[in-house]
Amino acid sequence: MKKFISYAAAGAAMMMAVSCATTKKMDVSELSGRWEITAVNGKPVASSALESQPFLGFDVTEGKIFGNAGCNRITGGFSSAGGAGHITFDKVASTRMMCPDMTVEQNVLQALDKVVGYKSAGAGEVALTGENGSTLISLKVIKPEIDAAGLEGTWLIRTLGGKELTPTPEASYTVTFDAANRTFSCSTGCNTLGGSFSADYSDFRFDLSTSTMMMCPDTSVEDTLKELLPSVTRYGRISGGGIGFYSDSDTLVMTLVR
Repeated sequence: MKKFISYAAAGAAMMMAVSCATTKKMDVSELSGRWEITAVNGKPVASSALESQPFLGFDVTEGKIFGNAGCNRITGGFSSAGGAGHITFDKVASTRMMCPDMTVEQNVLQALDKVVGYKSAGAGEVALTGENGSTLISLKVIKPEIDAAGLEGTWLIRTLGGKELTPTPEASYTVTFDAANRTFSCSTGCNTLGGSFSADYSDFRFDLSTSTMMMCPDTSVEDTLKELLPSVTRYGRISGGGIGFYSDSDTLVMTLVR
């Protein structure tokens, strides 16, 4: 009898452990990052037909959201005061551009207003749910195409402001990144420019703060870097393995190659 009770107790404990594992709710910290909006109200989103890729980003430290609803950028806040699995959005606002088809955008904004919870929907997927537990918005994690660590080291500046740069024995044009400290330095053929940078998914910013003060007969590259680097807002890989840096208007500012 004692053995039977022991086996029964062990079996019950195992069943409880399995039950707890299968019902464990996601912690809000697991939402950190960017997520592609793949469906709204059960209807798949055809992003190729939209002005922009719809996505939702969570800054869990600040309790803020950001993203794009298919046309306009969206910002706002969220609260997870109800504990794991509970979430509500507030002060959600969007820019006011007009696009040919605003249906997806309107559906995204209306759905966000009704969200009260979230749950895992599989590996790398999350469902934002309504009061009855139904899925209002389906999300799929977006993995960065490149990160700061991938920039580490020295790169040749191949193009700058649409013009190709050709290094000479007297002058090389390079950008060197220190990923750990988020700093960079540029060799311009005359002075060395430097500062810090920030990189988050496809977003990128240069903050120029230092420069040597040599007098040189040709400062054209230096002057162009000073003018254009502050305009960079995003980056990504280009064909051939290089990196392209773009302005907010999607103009290619600079390309780097190894």
